[in-house]
This record gives sequence, structure tokens and C-alpha cells, in this order.
Amino acid sequence: MLRAVISPYDGGLFLTMSRFLDWDRLLYRDLWTLYGPGPPLLGSLVMRLFGPGIGPQQVVLVLAHASMVIGVYLVARRHLRPWAAAALASFVAAIAPTGPFLQTLALLVWGLWFTLRASEGTDARPRRLLVASLLLGASFWGRFEFVPISLGLVVWLWYAARGEVDEPARRRALWLGLAPPVLFLGYIVAVVGLSRAWLNLVEYPVLRYPDHACRGLPDAWLPALQALAAPIRGELWTTRELMLWSATILAPALAILAVATAARRRAQPLARFVTGAIGVVSLVIWLEHRTRSSENPQAVIPLLVLSAAVVLGRRWTRGKGATAGWAAVAVVIALVLATSWVPPALRRWSGWPPYDARLGWEGGRMQGFYDPVVWSEIASMVRSRTAEDEEIFVALTDNSSRHHANAPIFYWWTDRPPASRFIEFDPCLTDTDPVQREIVRDIAQVDLVVGTTFFPDTRTPGSTILEGYLRSHFEQVYRGELPQGEAVVVLERRQ
Repeated sequence: MLRAVISPYDGGLFLTMSRFLDWDRLLYRDLWTLYGPGPPLLGSLVMRLFGPGIGPQQVVLVLAHASMVIGVYLVARRHLRPWAAAALASFVAAIAPTGPFLQTLALLVWGLWFTLRASEGTDARPRRLLVASLLLGASFWGRFEFVPISLGLVVWLWYAARGEVDEPARRRALWLGLAPPVLFLGYIVAVVGLSRAWLNLVEYPVLRYPDHACRGLPDAWLPALQALAAPIRGELWTTRELMLWSATILAPALAILAVATAARRRAQPLARFVTGAIGVVSLVIWLEHRTRSSENPQAVIPLLVLSAAVVLGRRWTRGKGATAGWAAVAVVIALVLATSWVPPALRRWSGWPPYDARLGWEGGRMQGFYDPVVWSEIASMVRSRTAEDEEIFVALTDNSSRHHANAPIFYWWTDRPPASRFIEFDPCLTDTDPVQREIVRDIAQVDLVVGTTFFPDTRTPGSTILEGYLRSHFEQVYRGELPQGEAVVVLERRQ
């Protein structure tokens, strides 16, 4: 992850929010995002402490990933022998979810761990329950759509703890766990406003974004089946293939079995809560990723692993057969990682490029989008033609067709704040008439626009309002050609 290639789109959105988030530019009101509040707030803190470079942000991601992997191991260890739990956790270590899901999953698994700890002993139970409830309540930190899940988990935990912890302690845990999501919703209503929040947090992410026509990604069923069939072709699965078919095909079955296991009244109540929560949240993440992430369901893997631990660990723990079964699982995971994940991982630990204060170690590769000469010229031109805190806007070279993303990284790269809250372009949102009218109002005083090319879908027309405004009020003063046929332009307002 320290040498991960930064995305100029999602990565650029994160860097821009982290750089410009302050009391004058508030999250969701002035900076629109599908992330939860955690990534930009944590990113902003890291930038203030260590500067605007990518490197410190990547170190934080590594620490968050390590924390999640350790939490997965500890929860799985409650159901499996150490070596079996370690084998499953090693698979999670090789599959890194995106930053927002990483924060949510880390908080979630540690909340489940403290819940299990609260089922032990006597004196420490109330304190552990408080910590568990707070972590579960804050699990929306990475993904705001988890607010209902966080609220539900806290109430469910409060109910499950009856008879395990005294009533005052249960009540304190309930209020402490409800505080983060309730305060977040209060902020949304009081600061962001209901109409803007409805578009930001409900209408687009829930009603439009999952649509394949809007997301622009194919369904993952066929690639998952092809990945599953690799042994039939005489091939061992790669890490990616194992991730793809297990997260797409196996995850929902294990999640349902985990819920069924929790429904049986044999285990201690808090342990049953953990098993049920693993199954329910695993199913929720699977449903979300099936429509949204196509062949990139990495966020499903940690809960898939825990579902396997609680389901198979309950039925498959004793005797020679159990040992042989888990040994086979461990061997398969070890072989897959050793053949397809370890070699490139080892290569990444050798021949490190010089560290760049802005781009870290490998950020400059940016999926073929980065050219040092062009990017340097863009930064020089923007900074020479605008004041230090003057707002700019980053658009596309063609804003009239159905589009999938601009490159918001240029806000961060040029160190100029965004003029509109729509710092990220999204299909079925920023290519619609109402949103483009709002963007035009936002950039009425803007003198400089940076435009990039990325995935224009000329077969599907979008709104022409923004494109018409830019053509009539701006002229091109620079164009730079980027790798893989991409380009970036600078437009300046006509005098």
C-alpha cells in the first residue's frame, strides 16, 4: 500500500477534500462526496501534521489495514485454532479494501471483538460493552450509508446484553453508541440542509448510483464463474480470482448460514449477537458491492472470512476430519498467496524509487495519467494566473455526454480550492440539467477551468448546459497530451 498507485479520480477526490476541508468549506455542504466523514477528516488532520504529500496518507492506510487484519484474526480466533485463524487473516491481509471501507471495517471488527470480550469475566464487562457500542456506533465513519447499520447494531447490542450487564451499564452503552450517528444526522440537518442532504446522501447514492447504466460497470457473475473454474482449466487460482469468486458467489451463502447459526439459542447472547451481526453486515456489503463494484468486491472479504469462521468453526472444530479440512483450506490459501501475491509483493520491496514529497513513492504513475512535464506546466499556469486562495473548477473536455469522472486531483496539485461542491463528476448526477445549472451558478466568478478527458460515453447524451457555458465564456489557453490518449486543458475566462 505504500507503493500503491494513486487514482487521479477517487484518490484526487480524497486529497482535495483533505486539503481544503475547513470551517469555511464543510463536508457535504461545500464538498460533495460518497465517502463517510472519516476519510476526509482523518486525511485533513494528517495533512496538517505532516504536509500535503501522498506518503503520510499511505502510511495511515497501512496502519488502518493492519488494525483491521489483527481484528479479523482475533474474532476468528474465538472460533478456530490459531493457525486456521491466521490462514484466513492472511487472505484479508492480501486484499486491501478502499480507504473508506477500510475505516468502516476496522471499527466494525474491533467493535465485535470488544463485544466478545464483554461476554467474559464480570468486573470489566460494562467497560468493554461501552467500547464495543462506541465502535459499532462509529462504524459509519468510512461510509455514510452505514448510518442505519450503525444505529441498528447499537440497539441490537443493547438488547442482546440484557441479563449479561446491569441495566445502568446497558443504558450508558446504548447512549454512547447512538451518539456518533445521531450527531452526524444532526449535522446533516442543521448544517447541510435537508434538500441538499437528500441529493447527497439518499437520492443519488441509493436511487441512481447502483444502476448499471449510471455506474458504468458490468455485473460480476460471469467473471466470478470464470474465476471459479480456473482449476478445471488446470490452473491454480490467483489471489484476485479467489477474491472475486468467493466474494461474489460464496459470501451470500455464508452470510445466510451465519444468521441461521445466530438464530439457534445455544450460544451465550453476546456471542450470538456477534455471529448474527457478522452475517447481516456481510450480506449488506455483498448486496451493495454486487451492483456497485463489479469485479472489485474487496470490501466483502473481511466479513466473508468471519462468516466462514463462525459457521464452519461451529460445525467443524473437532476430530481428525476438522483438522484435515482446515489444513486443506490453509494450504489452498497459502499456495494462492505464495504463487500470485508474494512474488509481486517481494518485488515491490526492492528497487524503491526516490521518495517525492508530493507523490510519495509510486503515486506518479497514476494509471498512465501522469506526465511530469505537463503536470508541472499546468501547476505553473494555474498558479501564475490565480491568487493563492482563488477558486478554480475542474471539468472535462467534453461535458455534454454521459461521463464517469473528472480528475479532481488537479485541485490538490495546483493548490487551488474548488468553486463548486461538485468536485467529483458522477454519471446520472453531474450530467443532468439541474446539477449543471447549479455548477454554472457556482463558477460564475471563476476565471480558470482545468478540463480532462476520461471515459466519455458519446452514445448517451447528457446535459449541454455546462458545455455551452464554458464554450461561450472561456477560451483554451493550454493543452497537454497525457499517456494513453488522455489530455488536460486550461480554459481562461474571455475578457
